Amino acid sequence: DMHEFTYLSPLVLGMSSTAERKPIVKAYWEKCDPEHVHGPGAESFVAFIKRVQAARAKLLSTDHSFIAGFGHGFVMKAMLLLNLIGEVETTPEVMRRYHLFHQAFDVPNCAIIKAEFQSDKLFMSGLITNHLK
Repeated sequence: DMHEFTYLSPLVLGMSSTAERKPIVKAYWEKCDPEHVHGPGAESFVAFIKRVQAARAKLLSTDHSFIAGFGHGFVMKAMLLLNLIGEVETTPEVMRRYHLFHQAFDVPNCAIIKAEFQSDKLFMSGLITNHLK
């Protein structure tokens, strides 16, 4: 459940460059339709948030005292945002808020976020990056 959010279809985009995808990315987020699926191999924003919520619920219900989870930036940011705002219905406004949060909050590759789970609460640290120097 921690794999990246593929909101644009790799089959539709083919071998396009970052520059070629830029207007498509912009249009996706401007459309702000949480149910939209761009094409084969893509996931809707609703499905993405449900997946992250399921991963969060799984982490909260574990009996293990230590877990190492590895995820991508979109997933880590969704986990953080859901922890801040709680469980929500995935509306266009929530999608807009997520996108703004995603743009404003940089998560460097290999950053660490420590989390502690206490019953139904999840406590998360800030980003740990001193090991990246």
